[in-house]
This record gives sequence, C-alpha cells and structure tokens, in this order.
Amino acid sequence: MNLLFRSPASMGSSNARCLKCLDDKIHFDKCVVVEQSLDGMDVYRGKKYIKIDAQVGYKNLYSSVIDLDVLPALDKDILEKMEAYKSTCLNMAMRNYSLYIGNYYELEKEYLSHLKYWNYILDSNQIDLVFMSVIPHCMWEYVIYALAQCKKIRTLLISSTAVPGLNAVGTSIENLGENVIASFFEQNELKETVLHDIVSEYYQCTNQKNTNLMFSGRKEQPYNDRFLYRTYYKPLLNGILHSTNDIKKRILDLQLFGKVAAQKIFAKSIDYYNKRAGKPAQERFVYFALQVTPEMTTLPWAGVFQNQLLSIRILANGLAKCGIKLYVKEHYQQPAVRPKTFYDELFTIPNVVCIKTDVEAYDLINQCVAVASQTGSCIIESILKKKPVLALTKGFWDCLNNVFVVGCEEDVIHSVNEIESGNARITDEDVKRYLLALENSLVRMNLDLTETPQVSAEMAQTDLCDLISQYIESNAGDHFYYKRTPEC
Repeated sequence: MNLLFRSPASMGSSNARCLKCLDDKIHFDKCVVVEQSLDGMDVYRGKKYIKIDAQVGYKNLYSSVIDLDVLPALDKDILEKMEAYKSTCLNMAMRNYSLYIGNYYELEKEYLSHLKYWNYILDSNQIDLVFMSVIPHCMWEYVIYALAQCKKIRTLLISSTAVPGLNAVGTSIENLGENVIASFFEQNELKETVLHDIVSEYYQCTNQKNTNLMFSGRKEQPYNDRFLYRTYYKPLLNGILHSTNDIKKRILDLQLFGKVAAQKIFAKSIDYYNKRAGKPAQERFVYFALQVTPEMTTLPWAGVFQNQLLSIRILANGLAKCGIKLYVKEHYQQPAVRPKTFYDELFTIPNVVCIKTDVEAYDLINQCVAVASQTGSCIIESILKKKPVLALTKGFWDCLNNVFVVGCEEDVIHSVNEIESGNARITDEDVKRYLLALENSLVRMNLDLTETPQVSAEMAQTDLCDLISQYIESNAGDHFYYKRTPEC
C-alpha cells in the first residue's frame, strides 16, 4: 500500500512517531508525507518515506523542488473530471492572499500549477490511500482531495468539531461524521459508561454562562495589522519587487498592490458592525451566528452556502412568513476585516436584526425559538441544550429529532411549524445517547497545537493508528463507520 499522509501540525516528532506506529501495524510500501512540523523534530527514516514540506503547497513553491516543465502535461480526461471542483479551488485563493486583487488568468495559473504537481505526485508514487488531517481548505490541499476523488483513490479525512480535541471522520467532505449517526442509532439501550473527560467537560460548559467553548484562552483580537502585514502584504510586496527586471511590469504590479492596500484601508472591522448593531428585544427570533471566514467551516464544508448572506436571506424570508425575526450576530473572533459591502448588504436584508458582539450567545440560545447555522459550533451547543436547530448543511447532527436540514424558504416554514407543534423535543436520554455517540466515534487529536492541548500526543497517535488501520482492514468504499476500539 502506498500512502499520502497530509500530517497535522506536529511538535516533538509526533508525526514521525505516529507513522512509525502505523507502519508497524499496516506495513505500507511507500509514504508521501506532506509535513507541517512546528519545531523541525520529525525525522523519517528509510527509503519508503518521501517528505514534502507543506509550505511548498501554501506558497506555490513547486518550481523550487522540481522543474514543472518536465512533468507530464495535464490531459483532457483529468481536466474535465476536475472541472466540478475548479470553482471551489479558485475561491480558495482568498485564503492565501486575503484582500488580494488578481485577475482570472493569475488564479487559474496558480490552480493549474497545483494540479500539475499533485497529479504527478499521486501518479508517480502510485498512491492508493490519501489521508488528510483536516477538511482541505487551501487550494493545494483541495486539489489533492479532488484528484483523489476523481481518480477513485481511497480517501480518509478528519476534521475538528465543536468539542475541542475531538475530530469527525469521513471518506469525503459530504459524509463527514456519518459514523456518529450510525453509533447514535445503534444505542437502542443506554449502556452504563464513563464519558471521556473531554466530552463531559464540554457538556458542562454548554450550560455555563460566560464560557467560550471553542476559543478558551484567546483574547478578542478582531483586527491585527501586524499579522496581516507579516502574513499577506509583506510576502506579496517582496514577490513584486523581486519577481522581474521588467520595470513596466513592476510598476503595474505595484499599482495592483496599491489597490490591495486601498481595499484594506476601506474594508470594515467589527467596530463598524457594532456601531450599527443593536440589542435583543422582547420578540420571537431565530439566532444565526456568523462564522469566521475564510475558514473550512464555510469553504468548503458549507458547500453552496459558503456565502453566508445566501443562508441569511433564505432564513429571513421564511421566518418573516412565520412572524419571527432572524437575529444575526457577528463572530467576535473574525480575524480579518470583511468588505464594507458585506456589512452594508447584511444590514439591509428584510427581517434581519443584527446583534452586538458583546451579547452572550448563551442568552441568545436560551431565549430563541431555534438556532440556525451552516456548520457552526452552536449546532452542537443547541443540541445539548435541547434547543431546535435549523441546519443548512447535513452533518453528524441530523440524527436528532430537534435538527431540521433546510435549503429553501418552504423548509424553514415547515420546520417552524414542526417546532411550534411540539414535534422537535428531545429528552435527556437522547442527549446522553448523542454524547456517547460522539465519545465512540470521534478521533482524539489536537489539530491546533497553539492552543491548550486537550489530548496527549500518545492518545492522538493511538487513535490515528487505530482509525487508519481499521479503514484499511475494512476495505470500505464510500462509507466507513469508524468506532474506537475499547482499549483506545
């Protein structure tokens, strides 16, 4: 078996130790490691390992490691198969450049360089299993994922959930967390069990005010000029100054950079939003929490609803016919400014009331008719509070009686009617069954090592080896129902 392993962030050689453990269990012939070591401690011994630094993908540095001109040309077959994924790839360019203003040719050129390189890597190494430690949400990662789907290469991915340190499993973005639903329905009778501390602590936190479940330890920092300059603008400016000796071309590029800077200056931060937002009133409302963008929870996980304003319009129009307001609250951790036009459009959508960011989500969830979201953490929080949910994306939450998947105004109206008729109630037993399903079906791993770790490196290694070996031994196709083995 030949494996492409898109590693999670690593410290203290955790990735190398994990792959050594995995090799002992499944004995792969070759492993292409897309490495993201934070301290450079990972060392891979043996000819079976091929290491590719993730920065090669992030910064499109393929020409520094290989002559792209000598690689096989992309043929019509793979280009046509990738067409279904191409628009999503191009949309992901904003993750690397933030407020970058580029033309279509430049974006497509970047896409084709990713495609050519990773198509070569998959073919030349005869990869037959792709593992990704996160939902692919940068262009180069998504190209790998899409190529695997097009080539029918077995794929396994995990992604963080609302529960810190626990990650959902899927063989595609669309079926992420199916095993949670399967586990939930398997539990016809509750078994006496002790929940893992992570799950128990999360459940307790959902019922506490002033507790930030997903961002504990982080300070509110809605706009960080130093971060934006270091991450986006300085590399872009350096690239312009050193990319060519053609003075005319450099002048044009500097003009482009000036447009980027102007867009940054005139873009708006959360302060602009809060000056126009208000406080809750004594009225019936559905609560919609804006998600951080750009981020994987909207692109690509939310699919066609990556544009949150589309979701808001569907919800607002449907709720208006039910006499219910839609309360929208900006995410206080939105790390980069949104365009002014985003906020201006949001404030003009009929039946929408924008709520200040200092209003507690805890209170809004308790007081609302229902919570609405594409894939946000508030879905799980609402389930554990036994609150109805209007979800715009299928996920590992639509196994419960209080979750309604909506995609049009009629769905919203029907869901509200069901809620008001008392058909969206769940019991304490349902909540416990769902917690047990999460406990049995999620992989323990800290994907963000900059935060306070909930899971040890040894625990993550055990779970990851268990997950991948189960998948290989099961010979599963599109649907794989991982269940943690008891000793894990």
